[in-house]
Amino acid sequence: KDIYDDLKDDLEDIFTSIIKTNHFRISNLSVRIKKEDTLKKKIIYKNKYKDITEITDIVAARIITLFEDDINRLFECVKENFDIIEYNDKRKKNYDDRIDFGYNSLHLLLKFTDSRCQLIEYQKYKDIVFELQIRTILQHSWAEIEHGLGYKSQYEIPKDIRRKLTRLSATLELLDEEFVTIAKEVDEYNKGIEHVEKIMKTDINVNSLIQYVNNSMELNKIFTLIQEKNHLKIEKDENLISELRIVKRLHVLGYSYIHELDDFVKN
Repeated sequence: KDIYDDLKDDLEDIFTSIIKTNHFRISNLSVRIKKEDTLKKKIIYKNKYKDITEITDIVAARIITLFEDDINRLFECVKENFDIIEYNDKRKKNYDDRIDFGYNSLHLLLKFTDSRCQLIEYQKYKDIVFELQIRTILQHSWAEIEHGLGYKSQYEIPKDIRRKLTRLSATLELLDEEFVTIAKEVDEYNKGIEHVEKIMKTDINVNSLIQYVNNSMELNKIFTLIQEKNHLKIEKDENLISELRIVKRLHVLGYSYIHELDDFVKN
């Protein structure tokens, strides 16, 4: 148990590092150890295990991403850091012959690489296989609801209900795709308003306001004057725009576009 506890802690550190280094947008990272009672039942019911190392899900990690396209990117990073023992992509299935209505995720069985196991702190994990599940927040919500319905298998579900669930799962897949598209559009939008002339033509929103504050010569002159006159240190905190509802306040005051705000600042 001590070894599995250590493995849990080390996996949390490694996955956290992968996520931060590659700027993945995630909802949650969790690593769990199977409870002793659950492990006992699995060993008894399966009646096939001869050694503890044959059970591959004693330690299981789950990473919930915000966007579907991050799943494949995250997999590439995992592949660079671990040996892939088994790859099971349950997201894409043949809809023509599938009975399963589930909206699933990417399931991996992993091991530490031989090179990593050369390091003394990882040697004890040499023979341990663990599970990693990667899914979007929508896929996770679906799985939680599916679990809450109480059916252990798609075969147990009445046909009419299964048909409804199949339609819903297809809708969720469409939503995941749309969120990916929107995220890309937001990135493109932010890149597009980096130039001053484009900023001026933009409606006032949190992104355009940040760009304006960072690029406005008049505003930055005011900041410098305040700083020198009052011997203050000025720090820019973009979160204040949302916390102080500044965009809403400007709209209430009648400012809808950046150029309108800029005229006011100049006056």
